[in-house]
Amino acid sequence: MLPACDAATLGAKPIIRLWLDAPVADVVAGSTYPFTDDFKSGGAAGGMITTPHVLVIDEPGFALRFEDAGGLPSLPTSIGHSYRHDASDPPSRVQYFGVHPLPDYVQLRTALAKARELRDALLAQGFTPLARRWQSRFTAEWEAAPASLDRFEDMEEAFLSSAFFAKSANVFDLVKGRINVELGIVNGRRKWGSRVDRSDNPTLLVAERARKEAQTMSRADLLAEKSYSLELSVGPTNEWRHVQRALPRAELERQGAVAKP
Repeated sequence: MLPACDAATLGAKPIIRLWLDAPVADVVAGSTYPFTDDFKSGGAAGGMITTPHVLVIDEPGFALRFEDAGGLPSLPTSIGHSYRHDASDPPSRVQYFGVHPLPDYVQLRTALAKARELRDALLAQGFTPLARRWQSRFTAEWEAAPASLDRFEDMEEAFLSSAFFAKSANVFDLVKGRINVELGIVNGRRKWGSRVDRSDNPTLLVAERARKEAQTMSRADLLAEKSYSLELSVGPTNEWRHVQRALPRAELERQGAVAKP
């Protein structure tokens, strides 16, 4: 873990340093962000960061830096941590976290360029991809699926298909040791409704919304709309969860994962 630094020497935005399984006390000590007292004490609140900050993922073999995290309240950084109900509980630790790599909603190609950059950076650090069928990766109209959806290069055409009407997708799912990193992409207009067309009700039948989109939006319009966001999620692999569940209670107590009797 790197030591905390004076925010003034690193620019106006505070820094948050995170890594999986980090003690919350170490995250607080190594960051310049003003965490709430509830978060510091392992309480249920305080793990949603909705103000601009720099996020640094900082552990051996896994390092990323996001200069513009928390750019919008709707694109927060989230930190999931174990709760401490009272003083006898073990120290709170980071169990998972998520960050939006882009500070605002962007065009499709901008989002995919950032996604490629992140994928390449993680592959260079030794992460390996998990194979997933496209049906488990896309929230869309399966009956209208394009012919190919298994490659990263297929992502653009998938989101440009009004008939497929992809609302969101898993761009990649990578693992290294105990760490699982996933990147999701969302078309906010399709998922939550248009910010300018009040008649675009997200509760309407998808077929009806897809038909209207095909009639009113050209390919150029779909490429130009700034409706896309990315979210990078970091958590333990399923295998690591199973290992932790199988450990004897004495070992879990030693790690601080459960309270001693």
